[in-house]
Amino acid sequence: MHVILLLLSLSFIGCTKTSFQTFDWKEGDKTKIKAELASFDFAPAEKNLSGHEWIRLQPQIYQGLVVESAYKKEILADDGELTRLRAGVVKPETAFAHLDFASLEEQSSGILRKLQSAFPLFRKRPPQSVTPVITQRGGFYEIIWQVDYMDPKGQMWTLKLNRNLEVRSIRPAGSQFIDTSAWVYPRGPLLGSVQEVPLKGLYLEPTLANHWVYVSSQAPNKIDKVAGPLKFSMEDHRFDQTQAFVYLNESFSWFQSRLGFKMPFQVQAEVFVGYPEKTNSAFYYQGKIRLGQGDGEFYQNIPRDPSIVIHESAHAVIDVLAKLPFEGEGGSLNEGFADYFTAMQLGSPRMGEASYKKAPFRRTVLNDLKVTDRNGGLYHDSGIISGTLWEISEQLGFKKGLELSMAVLNRLVPGSDFADFGTTLKDVCAQKLSSEEARKVNGILSKRGWL
Repeated sequence: MHVILLLLSLSFIGCTKTSFQTFDWKEGDKTKIKAELASFDFAPAEKNLSGHEWIRLQPQIYQGLVVESAYKKEILADDGELTRLRAGVVKPETAFAHLDFASLEEQSSGILRKLQSAFPLFRKRPPQSVTPVITQRGGFYEIIWQVDYMDPKGQMWTLKLNRNLEVRSIRPAGSQFIDTSAWVYPRGPLLGSVQEVPLKGLYLEPTLANHWVYVSSQAPNKIDKVAGPLKFSMEDHRFDQTQAFVYLNESFSWFQSRLGFKMPFQVQAEVFVGYPEKTNSAFYYQGKIRLGQGDGEFYQNIPRDPSIVIHESAHAVIDVLAKLPFEGEGGSLNEGFADYFTAMQLGSPRMGEASYKKAPFRRTVLNDLKVTDRNGGLYHDSGIISGTLWEISEQLGFKKGLELSMAVLNRLVPGSDFADFGTTLKDVCAQKLSSEEARKVNGILSKRGWL
């Protein structure tokens, strides 16, 4: 691991203990929820259509800084009426009174220079972003620096430092138009040969991009124009750049056509991360997707595997609608939904089938995992979520199951865990299913330990 890990510090200075308040308002409740939340500030955010509902998810802010894990989530009907509101907030007058905002601006002006002095890694590879954030630690709040950076192997990391630049934590960071054509695998190398696929609505600059996604490459040979057909040999680095673009474009199109959800921003994707080193990078983080080539031992040709590329695009959707974390129980929910949406798009329960070399596939949503099978493993426990949603979709039909699953995601929040998922799933089933459909689903929920 990096030299940064050697600096891990347990120092903790000057914080005030406080409580985290949660609100859960439903249509018909008499609580004046807007008045309850009037004293809190939230970052502005547009609403996004998901299924037949509008979703607005806003982080709490104070003095212009995001309060980590604090949020307000609204669900609105087609007519704009509020039907559900969930929030997790911190009272700033008690929790943040001790925080020194005055010196923050002064420290901000030279923070990059100080980071490069403290951490040699950043002298050669400047961080992707450096952001002050209000965060909670053991029931107390403090201002920390969140540093997002990419290591030489193409892995994204989130480093959290206190005001003295002492390490709090370090972890992997998670999930002019023109028409032309491209020669790619329409559904992956296991399901047919390379074929011509039309590409519409491409931007002339930058390449390769449209309103949903921009795919670049760290390989030296990359696409610099889209005026003609994108036809490359499979040994050409540009083939994988094009292939990833096609998968991502079709995935975001699928979310819009099937679920009415349109990505509110252009996702920035990059292939051959870590080039010339062959890396197993495959992740989404803060609007970015990064894909390595595969090391040839565990994975190969990662950008050609539709399940991996689509899985990362699903993380982008989940991030917009629920901002689930990438670790803990919330991280397993995140991974479970990403696998489920991928399987629904491809009509196959298997993940990593076209790229994983140690077995026929990496994992599957076709399983019989129960809630009691949890062991704390991020991907193991995600199978409980994806397996439940997949079996429900098999019973109800994929269209109904997909709509049900999206309604559940619409109601989850950054602090959701397995208990919240189970409660939300049961609430949505009670609202949206007929008695016969509910009987079928309850059988699944009972068998898997949700009831």
